[in-house]
Amino acid sequence: WAWTRALYGVPAREVHVCGDPTAKPLLEQAARLLGDRLEIKTYQRITPLGIAPRPLSSYKEVQPGDCVVAFSRKDIFEIKSEIEQHTRHKCCVVYGALPPETRRQQAKLFNDTASGYDVLVASDAIGMGLNLNIRRVIFHRLSKYGERGQGMIPVPPAQVKQIAGRAGRHGTEWDHGWVTCRYKEDLPALFEGMSSPPTPATAAGLFPILDQVAAFASQLPKESLHAVFSKFMENAQHDGHFFICNHQESLRLAELLEQVLGSRI
Repeated sequence: WAWTRALYGVPAREVHVCGDPTAKPLLEQAARLLGDRLEIKTYQRITPLGIAPRPLSSYKEVQPGDCVVAFSRKDIFEIKSEIEQHTRHKCCVVYGALPPETRRQQAKLFNDTASGYDVLVASDAIGMGLNLNIRRVIFHRLSKYGERGQGMIPVPPAQVKQIAGRAGRHGTEWDHGWVTCRYKEDLPALFEGMSSPPTPATAAGLFPILDQVAAFASQLPKESLHAVFSKFMENAQHDGHFFICNHQESLRLAELLEQVLGSRI
């Protein structure tokens, strides 16, 4: 939903959107709905990216320029500890919950060949907004917890490609990028993810802003916050160009606020 708000609401004469080809249908749709002109430019990767033929036997095999990607904070710090205990490497960490300034500092340390920090352990946050001097991406696992209580799910091919593509990027000291896994059983999923054709995105996510919920709540003065939010979502209407993003976490937060604040909210 944040992407949708930015794209549809940014007060600019010209907007540059960077992304893979799967976003093309959404951009074409936005241009039609807004009456804007769309210009698409396609670029090819300059440096080669290959899949290493075997996984790591242990994290003792990490080398300078490696980035280990894990999908939980617990795994990130356990891997960092394991590498630093059993090798001479020092690790930087990057994950989504880190403050932006801390993430930039960690990236700067990793990119500085004189800093002594030559390995990165990170989440999928490396796929967005950071220029990193990565030679090889190593997936700790190719499964992660789903966002909607789904348990463990495979990492989508588009995300596999996005993360793997951080290795050996043009402008770094590496003229070739590599990607592999820590565990042998994940190699088939890696090859499949890297070779799968992209699935176009056909609908953009929506989520209400506070003012919209407040206006709706003013018509239901006797209802609780949880009830107001539930009814808002039940009555929200949209066409096939959009979908309502997962709001279960917001409902849980509304319940907690009611327990703490009661009728004051």
